[in-house]
This record gives sequence, C-alpha cells and structure tokens, in this order.
Amino acid sequence: MSLSEKVSSIISSHSQELYLLLQFVRDFDIYIHHQKYAAPDIVREMPGKARTEFAQYTKEFGEFFGGVLSEVERLASTKGKKTGEKTWQFKPRKEYPSEITRYLVPFIIAVYKPIRYSRFLYDMAVTHTIALLESFLSDFLVAIFTLRPNTLKSGNTATYEDILSFSSKKELIRHLASNRAEKILEGDLYHDVADELNKTFSIDISKFDKFNIIHEAFCRRHIIVHNDGITDKEYCRKIPNSKKGEQLSTDLKYIETLFTTIGQFIDYLDGCFSRKMRYRKNPIVNQLLNPPDSLAGSKES
Repeated sequence: MSLSEKVSSIISSHSQELYLLLQFVRDFDIYIHHQKYAAPDIVREMPGKARTEFAQYTKEFGEFFGGVLSEVERLASTKGKKTGEKTWQFKPRKEYPSEITRYLVPFIIAVYKPIRYSRFLYDMAVTHTIALLESFLSDFLVAIFTLRPNTLKSGNTATYEDILSFSSKKELIRHLASNRAEKILEGDLYHDVADELNKTFSIDISKFDKFNIIHEAFCRRHIIVHNDGITDKEYCRKIPNSKKGEQLSTDLKYIETLFTTIGQFIDYLDGCFSRKMRYRKNPIVNQLLNPPDSLAGSKES
C-alpha cells in the first residue's frame, strides 16, 4: 500500500468515526430537549383538583430553594469567618395532602434531568472527540514513519540483541515508528507536540489558523476529566482571558464548532505532509468536510 493510500484510509476511517459521533450528539441533543416535556406530563397526570395545590406547593418550594442559594452564596463570601454547620429544612406555609407532596421529587427530577443530561452529553463528547483525534494523530504519524522510514533517522542507537529480537526489517520499522509517534504526542499539544513535529518534519501545526480551538479542547478535556469542568491554574496559564474556578460551559454550538475545526485541521495536516512527503492528497475522504449524506444528496440531484 502506498503512503497516499494509507493516509487516505486513515483519514477516511477516523473522520467517519468523528462524523458519526457528531451525529450521535445532535440526535441525543434533540432527545434531551424533548425530555423537557416530562415535567408538564407529570402535572397533566394529576387529578384536576390537585394541580392548583401542587402549583402552590412547588412555588413555595421554589421560594425556599432560592433563599437557600442566596444564603449559601452569602456564607461563601464570608471568607475566614466561622459560620458553623448550616442546615435547611423545607417547611411549607400549610399542610398539603400526601398525594400533592409525593409529586414533588419526580417533578424536580423531570425538570433537572435535561440540565444534567446536556452536561453529561457535551462533556463526554469533548473527551471522546479528543481521544479519537489523538488516535488519528498516532496512526497518521506511524504511517508517515513506516512508509517513509528515512524520517526515523536520529542519534539513537540500538544493540544487535535489540535489532535481532525482531523477525523482519518491516517489524522493526513498525516498532520504531510506533515508539517515535508515541514520544512526539507526549505532553502539551501547543508546545511539546507542535515543537517535536516542527523539529522532525519542519511542519508547524500551530500555524493552522484555528489551532487555538484545538488546543483549548485538549485543555478542556483535561479539566473535565480531572477537575469536574472547573478551570484551574494550569488551564488559565494555557488559555488567555480565562479565570480560575469557573465552570466551563459546553453546548452543542461548541461541539459543532470543534468538529468543523478538527475536519479542517486534518485537511491542513494532510496538505502539509503531502507536500513534504510527496504523496497524493485525496480531499474527498475527509467525512467531516464531505459528509456522506451531502454526497448522497449531490448524486441524487
């Protein structure tokens, strides 16, 4: 298989996975928004006479909960002062029948689910997207090193014993290519990875015009996994105009922008390496830029 064919195959398979992930996020986003109707459904299931009292009961609870939030914020602002342990208990102004109060928890859960579902969905989308992008970069570099073995030249040495442990030259090259790709992809994308690629191939990926979006997504993935999506000192050091202690808000627009940018980034890499390594670039295999549904539509028209 030529380098052109191998790279095309890698771009096709990985971009297809990314494209399908994007469709999954969009489909599930529609489902989540549909779930917003669950809370009114609970109310509609109540006996007619109970709805008015339930509305009053939930209004009282809403006022109570709003007061709790205000008090929590006030206590949080009293830095260094001993506030002791504070507990809150909901005490409605009148006694409601049990058939009214038993609806409260299901109602709150129905209201809260779309909010939490959205965060679960978008956070998981970010982490899985970056994992797929890392997998693409690894396979892409391994292909370059394997099919252009002269790029593996370095000052490193190996013993005869190490060399003879491989059954063939092809197997040895594959091993060296995998190790080299793994070392290049270690560390921070903006500095370590970009610098190593520039040293090895004289290709500066940081010159991609939307590289800041890719870099931020890598940093966001780390924050989501290790700090529950709350910015820390390290994130703020890498991302300009960010503030420590803020909850990162990820939505469908962010996800769609990220996928579009990744598609363009893959195309940028392919363009740079095709010129450097002298292989033919196949522009139509990138499914993030050439979605299968649009291709089908163009054929029908």
